[in-house]
Amino acid sequence: MVFKWFKKKKNKKTDVPDRHIADHASRDHQKQFSATDLLAQAFEAHGLKASVRGDWVVLGPDFPAIQAHFHDQGPNAASLLEISLFVPGSGMLIEGFAGLGSSGQDRLHDAFVNFQANSLHVLLSAFYGTTEEGQVEIERMETETGTWEWHLGPLGFRDYGGGANPSPDVPDDLLGTIRQTLRDHQPTHGETHWVRCFHCERGSDSPSIEEFLIDNVICPDGQNALSELAWQRRQTPYSVRHFAVLHKQPKQKTQHPEIATMAEALAVMSADEDLPQDVAEALIAQGYDSEMAERLTLFAPIAFFEASFPQVTIPETYQLHDGESIVGQYRLSAEPTYAIARLLGHRWARDPDRRRGVFAVASMSGYMQALNEAAHQGHSLDRIEDFEFGESIVYR
Repeated sequence: MVFKWFKKKKNKKTDVPDRHIADHASRDHQKQFSATDLLAQAFEAHGLKASVRGDWVVLGPDFPAIQAHFHDQGPNAASLLEISLFVPGSGMLIEGFAGLGSSGQDRLHDAFVNFQANSLHVLLSAFYGTTEEGQVEIERMETETGTWEWHLGPLGFRDYGGGANPSPDVPDDLLGTIRQTLRDHQPTHGETHWVRCFHCERGSDSPSIEEFLIDNVICPDGQNALSELAWQRRQTPYSVRHFAVLHKQPKQKTQHPEIATMAEALAVMSADEDLPQDVAEALIAQGYDSEMAERLTLFAPIAFFEASFPQVTIPETYQLHDGESIVGQYRLSAEPTYAIARLLGHRWARDPDRRRGVFAVASMSGYMQALNEAAHQGHSLDRIEDFEFGESIVYR
């Protein structure tokens, strides 16, 4: 299986698009894995803490639960792996993946590799705040119904001729065709939608197969548009698949001047991964209020640490000290600079262009220093979600 982006990168084809795919797919088949087990392992491999409850994989109170069902059809037919995720206000997102192989475990692993390669990273980016560079591209699309954030997965190519054939050249206007179809069939309800496109060349003179689904509903115009593209013909069958999720962006509201200034200062703080030695002084030198600058350097690192490590849980309160004396205990969410930094940090941490700056600010926090100290002492950081962190201490 080979995977390509819409933007043609002729010299960057890869046979293993995700380092975690090989980990799961090459497991000893003497051990029986269920679809739910593999799903939980895949999310944990990407830094999320997963727990299995029946057929559902639960990933914490802030994220939607996700489900996997495997329908084994035996060695003489393609088996089906169904991934289901409930999207509030939009319905049930369902993705299906064929699995081939001589045994039930072979067919399950084959289908799961297909899921990991085509849709997993899109779901991680769109619903779980984890955007892996090189796996998902995020674009903005303006339509009559508003502004949409588009999480684009790679093009997944599957060769049914024994795997010896190179990936086909996809039509140059494929992405434009998908965009235009979405503009012509703009959803009028819900804030989140998903799109799956599929094209299969069946070889020789057999007619091709197209699917264009919006929210799991067939879009005939989209299927017709796909069939009219100049697909490469072959003697052996192959398929091309694409999956994307769209989130409607809220309308811009007029911000309180102080909030706008805080947001601007946070953008300045995280614009570069090479931070000045004294961040507060640097902000003051650029004209920002000294008290705001000090509070941002105290609370933004905590918020950006949470954004950089969403699998970690930190206390909801902090201690305020005056010298050696404890002044009191306060909720972080009641501190405006923390609240705004947390909101923006989670958004910016998903942006490949801003992620390093967010991490640099997070490195100023006591929590990051604690992780570094643990690493120096020889502790493994493979499962930092298991670490227990104490309250932050802020000095005035």
